[in-house]
Amino acid sequence: MSSVAINDKTRSMSSVAQNDKTRIMSSVAINDKTRIMSSVAINEKTRIMSSVSINDKTRSMSSVAINDKTRSMSSVAINDKTRSMSSVAINDKTRSMSSVAINDKTRSMSSVAINDKTRSMSSVAINVKTLSMSSVDLNDKTRSMSSVAINDKTRSMSSVAINDKTRSMSSVAQNDKTRIMSSVAINDKTRIMSSVSINDKTRSMSSVSINDKTRSMSSVAINDKTRSMSSVAINDKTRSMSSVAINDKTRSMSSVAINDKTRSMSSVAINDKTRSMSSVAINVKTRSMSSVAINDKTRSMSSVAINDKTRSMSSVAINDKTRSMSSVAINDKTRSMSSLAINDKIRSMSSVAQNEISFSLFTGF
Repeated sequence: MSSVAINDKTRSMSSVAQNDKTRIMSSVAINDKTRIMSSVAINEKTRIMSSVSINDKTRSMSSVAINDKTRSMSSVAINDKTRSMSSVAINDKTRSMSSVAINDKTRSMSSVAINDKTRSMSSVAINVKTLSMSSVDLNDKTRSMSSVAINDKTRSMSSVAINDKTRSMSSVAQNDKTRIMSSVAINDKTRIMSSVSINDKTRSMSSVSINDKTRSMSSVAINDKTRSMSSVAINDKTRSMSSVAINDKTRSMSSVAINDKTRSMSSVAINDKTRSMSSVAINVKTRSMSSVAINDKTRSMSSVAINDKTRSMSSVAINDKTRSMSSVAINDKTRSMSSLAINDKIRSMSSVAQNEISFSLFTGF
């Protein structure tokens, strides 16, 4: 069966064609006033229905296709005025859906893909005007999420990755203008957090690592301009802290170590320019302190040792230039003091020993 209807007043035409053998029905409607054309085709055998609608006024076209066998549906919409196109595809078998939207005016494109079987979703957005791109990827099975954002104008890129299974998160941010890159990694299982920051302008790099299990923290800072490096390590379990600072310009190095358990502190300072080295060691438990100072230029060395328990102090000073040596020993318990002075140049030696009970003095050669 087929029928055609034409109306010259409304300037419209419609036709219907039906075939019981092929089990196909199709219809077309054209309206010259509204400048619209629409058509529908239904096939009962293939269980497919498709429709097309064209509007010359709005300069738009839309189409829909439904397939009952494959349990899928797809649609397309094109608009020449807004210079845009959008499409949607749904498949009930694969339990998936995808959509694309393109706009030539804003010069942008976005797409979304959802899959219920794999329990995943991904989306992409591109904008040529802003010269930017962003994407998101979600997976419910692996319980992970990742995203990337790139901007060519600001010349920057950032990415984030989160995994709920491994209970970890990592992020990277890079900026080509500022020439800075930074990254952060957090793991809730290992209870570790680490971060790195690199600055190409200042030619510097810094990193921090925190471990909640071992209750420790370490950091490193390197600067290529000042040619220096410094590092700090703190451990809350051992109740200790150590730091190192190296400067290649001043040709110096210094380090400090503090331990709250042993209640001790030690520090070392080395300077290659002045050709000197000094060190200090303090122990609150033993109530003692010792220090050493060496200078290669003046060819001298001096050391001091103080012990509050034994209530004693001793010091030594050696000078290779003057070829002299002197030492002092004081003991407050025995209430005694002794000193020795040797000078190889003038070939003299003097010693003093003083005690509250007896006092003796010897000077010779």
